[in-house]
Amino acid sequence: MKYYTYIKENLSDESIIKGRAYPPYLIEYNETFEEPRSIVHEFTVESIDSDERYDIVIKNNGDEIYDATCSCSTFKTTRSCRHVAACLLYYHYPITNCKIRDLYKETSEVLDLFYNPTTKGTIKEKLTLSLNIEFYNNAIKYRLSIGSKKMYVLKAKSKFERFLEAYYDGGDDILGTKLIYNREKYYFDDEDTKIINYLASYEKPGEYYTDPFLLSERDFEFLINNISKEKILINSKRINEIKYDMPSDFELRQDKEDYVLKIHDLENYHFLTNSTKYIFYNHDLYIVPDNYQKLLNALGNRGLNSLIFTKNEIPKFNKGVLKVINNKLKIDEKVREIKKITKPKVKMYLDILKEKLSCEVKLIYSDIEINLLDENSSVQRDDEYEAVVTEDLINAGFTILKSKFEMTDIDVIGYFIENELKNLSEKYEVYTSKKIDKINLIKKTNVTKNFSIGMSGIMSFDFELDN
Repeated sequence: MKYYTYIKENLSDESIIKGRAYPPYLIEYNETFEEPRSIVHEFTVESIDSDERYDIVIKNNGDEIYDATCSCSTFKTTRSCRHVAACLLYYHYPITNCKIRDLYKETSEVLDLFYNPTTKGTIKEKLTLSLNIEFYNNAIKYRLSIGSKKMYVLKAKSKFERFLEAYYDGGDDILGTKLIYNREKYYFDDEDTKIINYLASYEKPGEYYTDPFLLSERDFEFLINNISKEKILINSKRINEIKYDMPSDFELRQDKEDYVLKIHDLENYHFLTNSTKYIFYNHDLYIVPDNYQKLLNALGNRGLNSLIFTKNEIPKFNKGVLKVINNKLKIDEKVREIKKITKPKVKMYLDILKEKLSCEVKLIYSDIEINLLDENSSVQRDDEYEAVVTEDLINAGFTILKSKFEMTDIDVIGYFIENELKNLSEKYEVYTSKKIDKINLIKKTNVTKNFSIGMSGIMSFDFELDN
């Protein structure tokens, strides 16, 4: 008998009322144990009116109460008492949570949920989807189309939500006159499934309830990176490629005494948002890197389509804009004073004198050789690459002193020879002096060494170099 039914039909109203008011501190829950067909709960209840103690036994299986007894005289006479009522009411959950599990029965129930002897393998038809990404008034929206031969657009929020309900929960959704979607009849491939799941669960912008198809830039980039370009439309137009780059080159030419920098074919750029991050050009979608975006915004905010500067401003151009556009710059052959930034060849010369290990770094730009640490502005230098070279030497243990890098700590020098020298030689051209007191430079290709500290405390190194 169910718990509440048992109380109602087996206990008197007086017992129930008095049981609710019974002091819980007089009830002691002693033991619970299992019998073949039930769980047994044993209680000891102290009398309110005397020193008597009564034994209560309740038998159940989950919410089914089989029996409840008490050793008091009232129960023996009426088969009802406040002691049984108090135990059942105060210990409702501990009692009903105890259940004998029939694993065979429970397994059979699970099997029955899926058992259908009349069902045969169903051949499902594949559906595909496409996304039309629309850029309008600086907002990004999407329209989802589903179909096989003919595509049906889910234009309204209610239509999209009805499809999701059928997709996840089952049932029919009428997408069009010739397509009634049911997940038992149709399926999507893994790529389309991933997109549907994303569109169903992504965090909607605040304007969701006025326009449920809005996308943030993060969501837009997730979609275009996870769906085949054949399934994407940009403002209803097909795209060939998605590229993370500037759409076209910068062109630098000389006009009499001035220098003119312009973007090739800028007039055919289709900027999709005000941020200049997304550009549609020649049927390709460009996601423009931050450095180019900054320049495009600077031009756009001023209504410029080119930059004009004089010879006096070449150093400013070289130290600024040129670094941004170097990889996308074409320079007219008539321009002599401005060169593209090229990565220099690096040569490191190591020498040892007493306790010092010194390194002089030469950079070769075309045919011009300069010291890394010299403030030489006669050539267009690659500051970023030079910073990497400097960083490598400092991380190897060198410090900068005037025009050289030096190392004076014995332990650091020992570690450098043991580990860092090989690493530098794999990345740069490294030359070492064969003798301390002679400058006889040999190109290093393989280094073995003998490192020791002499009796006088002066370090001695003996390099063995293979050509």
